[in-house]
Amino acid sequence: MKKGFELSFGFIFSLIIVAVVIFVGIWGVKKILEFSEGNRIRLSIEEIQTTVEEIWPAHEANITEKDFYFPSSVKAICFINNSKTQGLPQHLKKEVEKYSPFFSKYNLFVIPFELKNKYRIQGYYNITCGKVQCLEFESFCVENKDGKIKISFESVDGKVRIKKP
Repeated sequence: MKKGFELSFGFIFSLIIVAVVIFVGIWGVKKILEFSEGNRIRLSIEEIQTTVEEIWPAHEANITEKDFYFPSSVKAICFINNSKTQGLPQHLKKEVEKYSPFFSKYNLFVIPFELKNKYRIQGYYNITCGKVQCLEFESFCVENKDGKIKISFESVDGKVRIKKP
């Protein structure tokens, strides 16, 4: 009778260990994916910043359209100029308004707002040319289509004009 109890206990203990290993493995993979997607958002924002800095000193007016790659969890990115949100798509306006305390200092916002906490990202960014405010734009949002967000850049009179293509 004692031997059956030992086998039973060993079997149950093994099942518990297997369950814990599977749980920790799934949790670890999920955290790695979240870190990867958060990193991809940060890199894409840095790439937008770099593109603006490269186009800014151009002496001739050239229009450049560029694709930026974001994870599918990013629904859109929005450029907000002077807290003006009129003209933005209605379905994104509510998400944009969650960032309203940051409108005066920042000009680029990642939608939806909840991604800030999920990926531990800032969610709002100030795209500039060094310490110079060089962007010229009307407030707009660009939606993520198949992991790509396309933005048009143009260098005009010492400013970088950005818009939806």
